[in-house]
Amino acid sequence: MKVGLIMRLPPTFCVLVGLFLGLGAVHGGDTAKDWDKLKGNWQAVEILTLDGKAVSADEVKTVKLTFAGVDRMTFTFAGKDIGKDDYSVKLDASKKPKAIDLKALDGKSKRDVLLGIYQLDGDTLKLCVASEPKINERPSRFTSEVGSKNFLYTFKRAKP
Repeated sequence: MKVGLIMRLPPTFCVLVGLFLGLGAVHGGDTAKDWDKLKGNWQAVEILTLDGKAVSADEVKTVKLTFAGVDRMTFTFAGKDIGKDDYSVKLDASKKPKAIDLKALDGKSKRDVLLGIYQLDGDTLKLCVASEPKINERPSRFTSEVGSKNFLYTFKRAKP
């Protein structure tokens, strides 16, 4: 009688594989939950540029994010520069801190990917994103210090 592969594996191995697959589903679920929480409009309340320099309150007021669909984000701004950037978004809630990849969908940066991290706490969203796509290292902390080449954004959910 021929015994199938599953029947020949030790029971503990089967349990470990089941737990691993279950954890993957939980993390996928956490990412989906985060995406659902992100959907909608967000208003910037603080922005730190490279080297930790704060953007003026007047300019911060002009910066907005909109998360929509299954993976889209639009970044609009109307300060010194007026514009709109569209991104495809990939979240990974299983990472510590949680990871976000922003892939430009148009303009001269089309297909460039910015690596970042995010923290979602109720109606507050923090994003720390590398300033250039050629930076292949994801930020590890929510800071913008001298030499870090990171932007740190804090957003509040916009009131309808």
